Amino acid sequence: FLESLGVRYTGSGNEASAICMDKQVSKALVFRKNILTPDWVSLAMEDDVPEDHDLGYPLVVKPNSQGSTIGLTIVSNPSELNDAVILARKYDSIVLMESFVAGREITVSIIGDKAYPIVEIFPSHDVYDYDCKYTKGMTEYYCPAKIDVSGTLEIQAIAVRIHKLLGCRHYSRVDFRLDKNNKAWFLEVNTLPGMTETSNVPKSAKVAGMDFPELIQTIIDEALKD
Repeated sequence: FLESLGVRYTGSGNEASAICMDKQVSKALVFRKNILTPDWVSLAMEDDVPEDHDLGYPLVVKPNSQGSTIGLTIVSNPSELNDAVILARKYDSIVLMESFVAGREITVSIIGDKAYPIVEIFPSHDVYDYDCKYTKGMTEYYCPAKIDVSGTLEIQAIAVRIHKLLGCRHYSRVDFRLDKNNKAWFLEVNTLPGMTETSNVPKSAKVAGMDFPELIQTIIDEALKD
C-alpha cells in the first residue's frame, strides 16, 4: 500500500516480506544455493498426515506462515504427529514437517548489509516459545555467542548472504540451529524483528556499541538511501 502511494518506509518490501513469511519458499530458495536448511515436507490442508517419512524423530511441526512459534510442536514419536498437525492447521492451510536439528539456538541481526554480534538463546522452556520470547526473565541470552572467531564470521557471512538472496533490505534477523559440528542450519528470516526490551536486534546492536535511539536512526538512514 505504501509503495503504491510512493511513501518510503523501513524494512523489506512486499515481495521479500512475502517470501520470508512463506517458510517453504524461503527454505527452497536457500536450499537451491547449497545453504544448509533442515529437510522438510509440506502438507496442504487436503493432504493426509504421512505415516512414513524420512525426517526422523524428533521433528518439528509448524504452520508455514506464522511467527513467534505459534502453533509449533516438537514431535517426539509417531503417536504425537497427528495432533501436532491438527494444531498447526488451526493457524495455516499449509503445514511444515521439518527435521529437528539438535544443538544451539542462535540468531544473527542484519542492519544494512552488515551482520551484528550473534545472539545465543537459552529459553526456560524446551522450546523458544511465545512466552519465552516476550516475557522478561524467561530466557537467557548470550551476546556475543560463545563461538570462535572463524565460526562467527562464517555464520555472519551466511546470514548476510541469505538476507540478500531473499531480497531483504534495511534490517532483518536470520535464525539458525547450530549442530554439534558447529554447522549452522537456516530456519527462517524475520523481516520485521521485535524491538522490545527482550528482543534480539537491540541486544546485538548494544553489544556492537549502538544504543536504541542510534539503532532506530541507523535503520531510518538505511531506508533513506533507497
